[in-house]
Amino acid sequence: MLNLRRLPLGLAGWKLERRVIVTRKAALLSRIVAVLLALLLAALALELQGKSSIRIVGSALASTLGTWFGIQQALILATPITLTGLAVVLSMRMGVWNIGVEGQLFMGAFAAAGIGLFMSGQSAVILALMFAAGALGGAAWVLLPALARAYANINEIISTLMLNFVAILFVRHFVTGPWRDLALREVFATPRISYALPTLFGSRLHLGFLVPILIAGAMELWFRYTRMGYEVRMTGANRRTAEFAGIPVVRHIVIVMCASAAIAGIAGTIEVAGTAHRLTGVISNGYGFLGFLIAVLANNSPLPMLIAGVFVAVLLNAGISLQVQGLSIHIVLAITGLILLFAAIGDVAARYRVVRARSYCKIAIVERHTGSGRVTLGVLEGLPIRRGAMAASVGHDSHNITVVGTNSRDMAVCVNTLAEAGGGYVAVSGGRVIALTELPVAGLISEERFEVVARKLKRFERVIQRRLGFPKEMMFLMIAGFVFQGTPFRVAITDKGIIDVDGQTILPTILAQAPGPAKAQGIP
Repeated sequence: MLNLRRLPLGLAGWKLERRVIVTRKAALLSRIVAVLLALLLAALALELQGKSSIRIVGSALASTLGTWFGIQQALILATPITLTGLAVVLSMRMGVWNIGVEGQLFMGAFAAAGIGLFMSGQSAVILALMFAAGALGGAAWVLLPALARAYANINEIISTLMLNFVAILFVRHFVTGPWRDLALREVFATPRISYALPTLFGSRLHLGFLVPILIAGAMELWFRYTRMGYEVRMTGANRRTAEFAGIPVVRHIVIVMCASAAIAGIAGTIEVAGTAHRLTGVISNGYGFLGFLIAVLANNSPLPMLIAGVFVAVLLNAGISLQVQGLSIHIVLAITGLILLFAAIGDVAARYRVVRARSYCKIAIVERHTGSGRVTLGVLEGLPIRRGAMAASVGHDSHNITVVGTNSRDMAVCVNTLAEAGGGYVAVSGGRVIALTELPVAGLISEERFEVVARKLKRFERVIQRRLGFPKEMMFLMIAGFVFQGTPFRVAITDKGIIDVDGQTILPTILAQAPGPAKAQGIP
């Protein structure tokens, strides 16, 4: 029987530890806190100026969300902002930066206005042509930077950014020259376009506000359930790995950048056909750049973009109420800047967590394929088990048992249980088995149907999350096989003991004396 020393499991200060995976919940929480902190800081600045922040915020909300007119204005403004945000998200999920969304919106509006001004026919047909022209206009404007990025690896940030100014000046040339409505003396714009999007119940709210909802839903399904969506996400995560896997990265870059620009072009079309009803030199009030703000707030996820777009639209509309109360509208721009700053800080903060500076688990590799029952023991730092123990008989050697835990008694119960079961996964707390999934064939396979085993593994996951404190985001690391492989530390089992691969050191032993041959049940 082995004589084990007791490990120090108490507190010894705290430290920041990088998360293996940032969960959606943590990312969402970080952005909510970022928005609240930015608004709190803005409220504090107002209070220091002698203004009542509560009264100002109440008045702004009442004017924007307290009336049907305010809600209409918010949804109308949210439409192009959300569409440009979706355009940004699509390109960023691919790992490319489409900074030219603003210019692509202008070119989409230009192409749509050209159809509306110089073609005639049934309203539905012309509107369909305007949307097609707007999408093609935006896509055509990004085609050259997309080809340069895909085939020559030319940085798309500079090329798309510079084309913004070219597009804006190009549109302004036409609205102040060949296409200008001379009846408008003080405004540079084209004649009114007679083809307009239908409105809701005779209000100012046009049906274009449904377009971002449809595109966001389509993008979410595309990313989740299509092969190309998966390949795009994989390329965005690691282009070199994607190329090695045979994914046509070059083709995908061109397609995704053109699709992103097409969405921006549709935003320009909606502004022409639904809001302004003519092409102007200020058809976009910085919507393309606001798209980056809501993309950050939504963590590059399509569906949350809808909420982020409405939030920013309400914030911008509140600027009108602030002006009435004697405040500068630029305070809204300052608040949006604060939100972006705090969101960036929150994004970094979500990647870390505060943990105890010293958190140890014991680890044992029980060799049973040779019949010797030899046990290799060591100390593992950082494995997120708060109590009990769990063991698996897969990964390093399908005939061995890998067991980790906070106390030797539970570890021994794990080993004895798996030895009797033949293999699988087991969790123990308080000296008794709380979950067991048997895989008796070489510790890897069960004679039961796959669906039955899958349900058992799901139950096993829930139990160790609830009873042992094992975090959900690390489940795949355990189910993959070796229970601690892939976590922030890397270890290897050798004849010298358990080796820290990164530090090239032998992990400290928990044996009072050198280990000798021992049976599996000798761990206690």
